[in-house]
Parts: sequence; C-alpha cells; structure tokens
Amino acid sequence: MSYLVLARKWRPLTFDQMVGQEFISRTLRNAIESGRVAHAFLFTGPRGVGKTSAARILAKSLNCEQGPTPDPCNRCVYCLEIMESRSLDVYEIDGASNTSVDDVRELRENVRYLPRPGKKRIYIIDEVHMLSKSAFNALLKTLEEPPDHVVFIFATTEPQKVPETIQSRCQRYDFRRIPASRIGERLREIAAVEGIEAGEASLAWIAKAADGSMRDALSLLDQMISYCGRRIPDEAVQEMLGLAGREVFFRISDAVLSQNPAGCIEALEEIYRAGCDLGPFYQDLVEHFRNLLVASLLEDPAPFLQMGDGEAADLKKQASKSTPEDLRRLLSLLIRAEKDVLKSSMPRVGLEATLVKMAHLSNLEPLPALLERVLKLEERPAPPVKERPPLPPQAGTAGPGSRQRPASSGSKGSEAPGKTSLSAPVRPSKARPPSAEPSSCPAPKAKTEPPPAAPAATQSKGKDDAIRAILEAVSRERAGLAAQLEAVEHWDVAPARVTALCPSGSFLFEKLRQPEIRGWLEGVVKRCVGPSVAFEVRTLNPPPSEPVLAEDGQPGLPGIPRPPVGKNLSGPVSFPTEEEALNSPGVRNVQELFRGKIREIRSLSAAKEE
Repeated sequence: MSYLVLARKWRPLTFDQMVGQEFISRTLRNAIESGRVAHAFLFTGPRGVGKTSAARILAKSLNCEQGPTPDPCNRCVYCLEIMESRSLDVYEIDGASNTSVDDVRELRENVRYLPRPGKKRIYIIDEVHMLSKSAFNALLKTLEEPPDHVVFIFATTEPQKVPETIQSRCQRYDFRRIPASRIGERLREIAAVEGIEAGEASLAWIAKAADGSMRDALSLLDQMISYCGRRIPDEAVQEMLGLAGREVFFRISDAVLSQNPAGCIEALEEIYRAGCDLGPFYQDLVEHFRNLLVASLLEDPAPFLQMGDGEAADLKKQASKSTPEDLRRLLSLLIRAEKDVLKSSMPRVGLEATLVKMAHLSNLEPLPALLERVLKLEERPAPPVKERPPLPPQAGTAGPGSRQRPASSGSKGSEAPGKTSLSAPVRPSKARPPSAEPSSCPAPKAKTEPPPAAPAATQSKGKDDAIRAILEAVSRERAGLAAQLEAVEHWDVAPARVTALCPSGSFLFEKLRQPEIRGWLEGVVKRCVGPSVAFEVRTLNPPPSEPVLAEDGQPGLPGIPRPPVGKNLSGPVSFPTEEEALNSPGVRNVQELFRGKIREIRSLSAAKEE
C-alpha cells in the first residue's frame, strides 16, 4: 500500500474532530438534528482550515445508514464510499477545471435523477469562484429551486469573486484561521500517536509557520520527519524553516533598549550569515517587540502571548528596562519600516537603518517631570522685548564732547541767532521711550546713556508685557506670522496705538501693510491691549518732517542755529570755538545721519583770506 501523507491520514471524520471551527460544527449539527438543512451552502475561508472536510462530513451525515445524523458512523457502506471518494451520490467537482456553461448544463441534467442508493444527491464544487460569469448565470435557476433530493456545497478561498446573486441563494459559513496554540496541541497529539519525538519549541515553530492552516502544519511535520527521522531537534527546525533563535531577538532588543546600535548591526550580521530569510525574521522581530509591550502592561503575560512561563518571565524582565510608551514608539517605528524591508530590493539595508534609528531614539521623560519643568518655566520672569541697539560712535570725533553728551542736549529750541544752519535731514533716535512727545530738535542718545529712572522702567515693563501678549496670541493662531513678527526691530506702544517699525521696502514691511494682515493684527491688539488701541506699521526711516522755517520763510534744521532774515543759507556755519562746533547738536546730527567723519576744521577768517 502506498504511503498516505499525514494531512490525508488525519483528516477530520466527524464534526467533533474539526479544530478551531467549533461555531460552524455546532451550527451544522443543530441544523441536522432539527431537520433544517438548507439546499445550498457556501464555505469560505483560507486554505487548509477544513472547508472540504466539513463538506464531506455533512455529506456523510445526510447519507449515513443511521442518518440523517450529526454523528456519522464512518462504518456503513455510504460513509466508506464517501470517505474513499467513490460514492455515486456525492460529486466533488473542481471549479477550476469545469468553468464553462456546458459543464453547468450537464450538472443541471444530472440533478433530475434520484440518488441511488443514498438519500441525498450532493454536489461539492471546490474553488467555485473560478467559474465563469456565464456558468454562474446558468446555475442561478437550479440553485434557487433545486429538487428536494439535491444539496449544493460550494467552497472558496476568495468569496469576493462569487457573484452576489449566488451568495444570496446560499447559507454562508466563514471558516477562520486556526490559532497557533490549537495547531500545536493537535500536532502534539499526532506526534504522540505516530511515535515522533519533537520538543515544544519545534512544534510551536511549525504551528506558527503554518499561518493558521492545519493542512500546512501537517505537511511541515511530514517534511520534518523525512528530514530528521523519528526525533526532531530544535536546531533542525530552525535550519529548515530559516528561523533565528529566540536569543537573537533578545540580543537585538537589549541593544536597542541600551542605545547600542553597534550591537544591532552585529546581531543582524550573524543572522544574514546564517542564511535566514529577512522577511520572516522581520515579522518575528515585530512580534517580539509586541510581546515586550504586552509584557510591560500585564502582570501575567503568558496566557496572552501563548508561550511558556519561562519565556514570558524573560520578556517581563527585559520589558522592565523601558516604559510602555517607549516600547510603543519602538514598535510603531519598526512597523512603519515594512516597505523598507519586505518590499525593498535591499531589505538588509532597510532593516539596519531602522534598528540604528531605534537605538538612537531617546527615551521620553515621565509626564510628572515635564509638568514640573513647565511650572518652573512659568515662574521665571519673561525676557524683555529686543530693541534695536543705538548706532556706535563714529571714529575720528575727537574732543571733550565726543565721549558723552547730555540726553537733553538740543531739545530746548535752537542756538543763538546769527549762525547759519545746514540743510540736511535728521534721523530720529529709536531708543526714545514710546510715551515721549517728539521734540522739534531731537538729539541722538549716546551709547553710554545713564540708566532710566524708576517710572521709565515701569513703563518699559508694561510695554514688554503688551508686546509679549500680542506675540503669544498671534503664535497660537498663526505660527508663521508670529515667527515673522519676531524680526520686527522696534515696537512703539502708546496709549492709543501700537506701532511696528520695519525697514522701508522690506518684505516684512510690505506684508504687514496688506489690508487682511493689518486688520487681523489690529483685532489681536484690541483683544490683548485694549478695545480702543489701533495697530500701525511704519518705516524705520520716516520722511523728514516739516522743515523749520526762519522769519523769512527759509527752511532750517533742528539743532542748527537759524540765520537772521536776509542771510544766505548756502554759506558756512560759524561757531566761536572748535570745541563748540564739535559739540553742536546740528553737527552731530548730520554726522550721525551720513555716518561721516570730521576731517578738518577751518576758521572763517582763514577761508576768506584764501
């Protein structure tokens, strides 16, 4: 007698022997006992989960000498004929080989004949989704109203390809993948009966490699018996399935948790040299980090991980080195690398880069520590708003007045009459307090200006608070605009308005002048500062103000003495002494405005003689 493979030898013969499909077995048993057997069934599910076996068991239950019965005897003539595939009343048709309309027409002709010698004529069509559209249409009428003695049982792995008109005429049963633990138990029973010595780890690896298919698991076990004989060592299973030992996964996870990328590369190099397939290895590595996450969340993870207590204890010990949140981040990073490993032409490079990135991933701080840091930051005083620094003193301005000038110099009107003023614009000082009234003769502040008095400091603090409140409000709604407002060189806060001073012609100046941006910022200012406060945008170099007119209507400049009526403005300016000329506010204003240097001082008498 020829050898019978384990998958056929250990095919289930009753509903009770079906593994992992208890809900289907119970439903079919109850239907047979109550006499509510449908005329058409559709069994769907992945390969090797018991669809064809359930169809044969149902056929035996309906045609058994003791039937209809949910427990066929498997000893009568009808049961033996069905088990040996030689029954005249049970037809097993391969849908992939009988796809045409002619095949369906032949089937329609045969359904008219009564079963002999059984009780029901049963048609089992495997891979029914392979039938053509015309064949399905030809079967509709017969399937909807078949003769009383006919039962159709369809089996398919791709139910989405079966037309809805066919599915609506059948009772559909979805077979599920069999859990690895149930497959392992069944393999242990079969190994004991067959006299095979196999460890728990070997059977677990075979069950896991079967991916929910009992037929695949039995085929792998048959293959391992042919490779190793009656005794199957764990090393042989790892070698044949291309698996890595569990210690390798612990080494890699330990290197990742200790932030040691070199250890990850070394472990991966060993796996590559051993000839392991990186696809299954990557999937096992993902499952290992998933197990670490589960072990960090549960007190007793063994029942949930479907593993022994020893391995679960090792996972628990390693998971204690990190937090659940960090393990979740590592697992998410590893899952996102699927396309770099499974769908790449260089899976090793993609996996190495992922492991190095995981090893460099810094740990998250606990939430209480972050809250404590935030509270400390809130207790600190806010930094002042940056203002544009004053212009540096010009080189070559010697004299006693060039080191320090009084802040009020030039702010009390003009010099004595009889001296001619220079016709040049004066650049106002940006360090002026926002509440100060503009003077007709402003004088620039020196770099060594004395510290402001207490009222000015209080006013500056209020100004800083207002600008900070405005920037924070803008950042909450428009982060990009808030980043651009940080480039504003000077803010001017007055009781009735807030002014942003920007360089003339700059991108920021043109953007803030846009009606939509300006109107929105004005709304923010009104909410943060006051409902009556407006928002304006001005340049840092405003156009010169109205010229100071002399008595004859001729223009003059602040800080430069205006000549009496009738004097020519184009003539030189006269000062009694060189020191007074150097310290003159008008001269200093012109010098700072044009960034010039005084190269020569000449007396009027010497100029006239020349």
